[in-house]
Order: sequence, then structure tokens, then C-alpha cells
Amino acid sequence: MLFIFQFFWQFPHFWAIAWQVDEDYQKAGFKMLPTAAGKTKFSALLILIYTLALIPLSFFAVKASLVGWWGFGGLALCGALFAIPAVALYRSMDQKYARQVMFASFFYLPLMQIVFLVG
Repeated sequence: MLFIFQFFWQFPHFWAIAWQVDEDYQKAGFKMLPTAAGKTKFSALLILIYTLALIPLSFFAVKASLVGWWGFGGLALCGALFAIPAVALYRSMDQKYARQVMFASFFYLPLMQIVFLVG
């Protein structure tokens, strides 16, 4: 279950970082965002989809008996808080929201793991 959470977490995390330095990556010939065109609405949509996927995954942690309903609430809350800047990025395509997604990803992973320990 931790692998599944981390699998879905990694895409918005790395793509938000890539969004921050996309120009430098392009100068070096690297395409780090999910589309070759770079900072597109579709790239932002993929960030949003992978971020939103973390919320229903919380239910599977309960079904696998890894956390109780308090743990489900904690995981769903972490996922929702991670999704807020992803929604804003998709709507506005503004660099500051990509930065917020990046920082939210830094907090999401350890908080999610703590919830698994205590939930």
C-alpha cells in the first residue's frame, strides 16, 4: 500500500519540480514534464489527476486493514491539502502554484507515513 501511495505521489512531485526549472531543462535538451511541449494545460491536468488519485487511495488503506477510519480521515485530508495547489495550478497555469504543489509534496509524504504509523 505504501508503494501505491508513493507511486502516485511521485508524479506530481517531480513534475512540479520540473515545472519550476523547465526553461533550464529545455536549454539542456531534456523533456522532464509529461508532455514534450512543456508547461501545458495537459501537463497541469496530469499533475492534478495523480494528486487527486491519492484521496480515494485512502479508502483502500482502510480496506487493507492498515489504518482505521481515523487514519482514513488523516490520509484523505493530506491528499485534499495536496490537491488544493494542484487545482489552482490547473486553473491558472501560474508558476507560483507549481511551487506550492512542490512544497505540498514535501509535506505530504512524511505526513502520510506518520498517519500509517498512528492511524
